[in-house]
Amino acid sequence: FPIDLDITTLNTITRDFMSDRYGGSAIACRPTISKEKLRRHGYNDFMYLNMRYHPHAPQVPGAPGLYFRPGKGRPRDWTENRVYRAFTRLSSGIWLKMGLYVLGFSEPLSIEEWRRNDMKTMRDVWSHKISKTVWGRGTRCSIKLRSQLGREPTQEEYEEALYSDNKFLDVNPQEVSNAFLLGEEVFSVWTMRCVGYDTEFQKTIAQQFAEWNPPPRPPKKTKNTTRVKKEEDDESKHGNAVTRERSSRVKQKTNNLKKRQ
Repeated sequence: FPIDLDITTLNTITRDFMSDRYGGSAIACRPTISKEKLRRHGYNDFMYLNMRYHPHAPQVPGAPGLYFRPGKGRPRDWTENRVYRAFTRLSSGIWLKMGLYVLGFSEPLSIEEWRRNDMKTMRDVWSHKISKTVWGRGTRCSIKLRSQLGREPTQEEYEEALYSDNKFLDVNPQEVSNAFLLGEEVFSVWTMRCVGYDTEFQKTIAQQFAEWNPPPRPPKKTKNTTRVKKEEDDESKHGNAVTRERSSRVKQKTNNLKKRQ
């Protein structure tokens, strides 16, 4: 998409600024904007792409890109009547608005693509996060069951294990990476196509950021060693959605069986 790259277009901002002025988490890929903030500015279409998780995100305003999510996506995910105001993290704490984007469902990453050298950082980051975070529990559950059973678990077996108290934290990053390398787990892919830019919005945030004074940070809480440090581009909502989707399929199947009896 052709965009006039003037000096204002290339002005960067920080996530803390966007969170303070426009709302939402400063780490989520698709932050939820409060009703109060939404009434104030009217924007609820922000998407923030960290290149450690999305190495083929747009790096120049208007350029195409790719968006990744672990698990089997659905064609309607992220695509139904949505235009996203996309920002890419160029370096630590530095974000640049790329434009207004629509997403198109594509083929999942192949085993060969997952193995490529330019995907190493993505492999390492996702494998580590899936092995440690709450939202990675569903994937860890599948990996653990395959290891124990020596085969693909049934939906009933998966459901029973998922509703247990087991967090499956003994599944390590290498086991996660291997599951994707073997094609047992998949990464879904969406293409990103720029359809506009909204120059006035970019001018507004550039001016606001230049005049912005960061609010004082709250005092640090006592460190909890059982928690995993959160990073920019938190994926928790997606992981929970994958687990809910798989669980809902099992529940539907169970309900259908009950009706037949």
